[in-house]
Amino acid sequence: MLKAIKRIAKRIFIFILIIFAVYLLISNIDLIKELASKEKISAAIDADAANGIDDLFAIYRILLDEDIELRGLTSAQWRLVDLENDSTVHSSWLIHRFFLEQFYKTRIPHPEGANLPLAYTLNKDNNDNRASDAIIKIVQELPYGQKLNMICMGSATNLATAIRERPDISDKIICFIIGPNYDPARRAWNKNDPTSRLDLEAMNILLNEKNLEIHMLPSNVASEFFLTRKSLAETLNAKDTIQNSLRFAATNSESGNDTIYSPSLALVEAFRNPDMSTQKQLIGPPENSQRKIYVYTRIDAARMEKEFLDFLEDYNIRD
Repeated sequence: MLKAIKRIAKRIFIFILIIFAVYLLISNIDLIKELASKEKISAAIDADAANGIDDLFAIYRILLDEDIELRGLTSAQWRLVDLENDSTVHSSWLIHRFFLEQFYKTRIPHPEGANLPLAYTLNKDNNDNRASDAIIKIVQELPYGQKLNMICMGSATNLATAIRERPDISDKIICFIIGPNYDPARRAWNKNDPTSRLDLEAMNILLNEKNLEIHMLPSNVASEFFLTRKSLAETLNAKDTIQNSLRFAATNSESGNDTIYSPSLALVEAFRNPDMSTQKQLIGPPENSQRKIYVYTRIDAARMEKEFLDFLEDYNIRD
């Protein structure tokens, strides 16, 4: 008799648990749907970190963003800036590798790209571009329906090579890039900017690819954003390996200027926080395909600076 009562009580208890579980499921269905639908943003970075310290801050910001899944960190050439350096991509690769090691993320593909602008290789076999091969592979391996947010902080060589080799990947990429100056009053473009000059042919390939969605941050707009060595020295944590490296790079410069222009970080902040900028759909340069691209016509530089410095302080407190 007692065993029968225990069995019945056990069944009643299990039944109540089931009812309670169903109640929790139904009452939180909206939250469950939101969590299930919130996928990480797929992104890859193509940078020339050895060509300017602002890339370091931009890469650091992306690596610490929990909403972004970094699928690649490729190295871009900047050969025309330093003609005596016959391996500018390797210089950047060493820095990228260091960052990934500190975050225990060396599994993320981080190959070197081409060492020369496309103009030097268009009529030759240019198979020695592991970065463009990696970009193609990353896009092909994306889950169905996803697109790759490609953040180009330097020359467009690697992305342009990937698209030239496999044009079919263009509509699966959203390109965020620093590029030609834009004068809204005259509606005029000028490719005599630091990024386009690194590889003009590559920039033209991207602008001519009609299936590629482009979000262009003109160099003259990007130049409105800068950090100061003083604020970085006060904010960066000397006890943190990476932040100490960033602090050293920011404060040990032969330049007596306190200002660090940070176009790459401006691009990343515009990508991460669309409300910190204004975009308009405009027709690209007249010598390129006459199609509309997204152009950042304004950035809230002061807010971007505050957000980044606040992020560093908050991270240091949590850490």
